Amino acid sequence: MDHFIGREKELSYLESLYSRDEFETCAIYGRRQVGKTTLMSRFSLDKRSIDFQFSKGTAYENLSHMGIVIGTFLGVSPIHFDSFSMAIETLSEICKEERIVVIFDEFPYLAHSIPDASSILQRFIDKCHDVTKTMLLICGSSISMMKKETEAYDSPLYGRFRNRIWLKPLSLSECRAFHPTMSDVDILRTYLTVGGIPTYHRMMDEDTYEKCIKKCFLGFNATLSNEANVVVEGELTPSDIHSGIIACIADGKSHQNMMVDALGISKTLCSRYITNLENVGFVESLTPMLTAKKRPYNISDNLLAFHYMILRKYGPLLKNVDVDKTYGLMKHDIDTHLGRRFELLCRSYISSNYSVKESGSWWGRVDGEDVDIDVVATVYNKDNLLIYILGECKFRKGPAGMALIDVLEKRAISARADSNVRFAVFSLGGFTEELEEYALETGTLLIDCGKLLGDDDPDVI
Repeated sequence: MDHFIGREKELSYLESLYSRDEFETCAIYGRRQVGKTTLMSRFSLDKRSIDFQFSKGTAYENLSHMGIVIGTFLGVSPIHFDSFSMAIETLSEICKEERIVVIFDEFPYLAHSIPDASSILQRFIDKCHDVTKTMLLICGSSISMMKKETEAYDSPLYGRFRNRIWLKPLSLSECRAFHPTMSDVDILRTYLTVGGIPTYHRMMDEDTYEKCIKKCFLGFNATLSNEANVVVEGELTPSDIHSGIIACIADGKSHQNMMVDALGISKTLCSRYITNLENVGFVESLTPMLTAKKRPYNISDNLLAFHYMILRKYGPLLKNVDVDKTYGLMKHDIDTHLGRRFELLCRSYISSNYSVKESGSWWGRVDGEDVDIDVVATVYNKDNLLIYILGECKFRKGPAGMALIDVLEKRAISARADSNVRFAVFSLGGFTEELEEYALETGTLLIDCGKLLGDDDPDVI
C-alpha cells in the first residue's frame, strides 16, 4: 500500500503556486494527525527544500534544530545560532542563492518558545519577496493558534499568508485504500469511528472492525484510548469547559440553554466557547430545514464523537484485560452510535455529489410522536431548478423496503414539503425489489454501500 493516499487537490494547488516561479507563501491548517506534514513532504519530494520540524521545547532546542537542518543542507557541521534572527539571516542568504521550498512545520511551537518569532519571520518574508523565488509553507496542529498567527489583524504575519489550505479529513472512498482486507461495511464502520484521519486509519489495520476497536481503544495502553483528550487539550483553552460542552452534546443537552444550566456558566461565555469549537471543526450546528425550529449542535469530529458518546460511558471497563467481554458489553451502544453517525455521512454524500444550496434535517411531531427526516437538502437539478431531497438512512443488514417511502410521505406532509420533492433512501443492506421498481418509476434515489464508497456514480437528478 502506498504510504501517501489522497490529497490530489491540495497537491495540485501547491504545484500551481510553485509553477508561478516567484516568491509564494501558504499556511496549512488542520487538526492533529490529519496529514499536514505528509502533504508538505510529498510536495517537496522532488524539490530543493529545507524542512524545519519544531517541537514544544525551549528556544534553545528549536534553534539547535535549525542549526542542524541548515548545516545538513549546506553540507557542513551543525551551525550554532544564538537567536532566531541569526538563523533567519542565514536562511535568507541561502534563498538568494537558489530556489528553495522552506517548511516551518508546527510553527506555533516555535512562536511559543520565541515570542518575537512572527515579527522576525515577517521581516524574512518582506526581505525575500522581491529578490527570491522561495516558497514558504507553515503549518500547525493548533488551528486556533495558526489563525491567530496568520489572520489576526494585530499579528505581524497578517496579510503575508493569503494562500491557505484547511486540510480536512479524507473522504470515505479515499480511506478505503487503508483497509484492503476489510469488508465494505466494516470500512464504513471504521470511517464513522475515526473519520478520515490518516494516522488513525493506519492504526486500524486489522481485517475486521471489531478487531480494530479492541486493538486501538480497549485494554491497557490502547493506542487511541486517550487521543480525544489530547486533541481537545492541545487545541482549546480552557480545555475543561470546552470538553464539558462536547460532553453535554453527547448526553443530549444539545441546545445552548441546556449547556449553560449543566455547566453553570454564563450564556455569553458558553456562546464564545461553542464558537471556538465550531471554528476548529469539533462541533457544528444542525441546520433546521422546512418547518423545523431551533439549532441543536452535533459533534462533527468522528473520533471525538466516539470518545464522548461511547468510550466515556464505560470508564474503567475500557482497561480490562478481557477485551472480548468489554466489546460485547459495548456492542449495542456502538451500533446505535454508528447509525446516528451514518446520517451525517449521508448528508455529506448529497453535499459532495450535487449542487446543494442548503442541507440539514427536519424534526417535528407526527401523530403525537417526535420524529425527523434524516436528510433534507435544497438542490439544483440538471435543469438548474431548485428541488428538495428528503432522505431516510438505514444502518442495518436487511434490505430497505417500501415502508420507508410511507414514512417519508407522511413526514413530508407534516414538514410542508409538498412540491418539487425527490425522495432518497440510504441503506447498507440494499433494497427490496419492490422499492427498486418504485424508484425506477418515480426517480427516488437509492444509495447503497457501493455508491457511498464511490464504486458507482451518483444518480443524475
